[in-house]
Amino acid sequence: MASLGKDWEKKFKEDWKNQFPEGDILRLQDAMSGYKLTSQNPCDFICFADRKQFMVECKETNGNTLNFHKIHQLDDLLTHTGKPYIYPGVLVWFSDHDVIYWVDAIYIKKMIEDGKKSIHVNMLDTENKYKILNLTGKVNRVFVTGDYKKLVEREDQIWCIA
Repeated sequence: MASLGKDWEKKFKEDWKNQFPEGDILRLQDAMSGYKLTSQNPCDFICFADRKQFMVECKETNGNTLNFHKIHQLDDLLTHTGKPYIYPGVLVWFSDHDVIYWVDAIYIKKMIEDGKKSIHVNMLDTENKYKILNLTGKVNRVFVTGDYKKLVEREDQIWCIA
């Protein structure tokens, strides 16, 4: 299953380029630390579109939840919140459900402060107080094509709340 996540990252990059031909996307290479099996980068991708920069950490999970302890880059992402036109967050693909969610880093911090342990696939069915954005687009045989234009065009950009 580990390669499914890496393959999905390639699919994300391809989808971003297709949806934003005038934009840009940079894959940060995993610089592994000698003591941990985690990347030292703040995120997987730095993406640019419509004068906005997104710091994207991609996560794939084949269950109903993504536990926060699997988001090793959260502290790094949080250092970039509150900066104009920079949007750090986590892109979660719930592969068993063919669903892609975007969660701003600042709202993951809020979830943790509220005692939550994970992002659940059904979190959008409630009041969505954490502003989770459903980016699910076309469902293909293996992968889902994300609708990243929803992310770039959304009106509730939250950089000013940090």
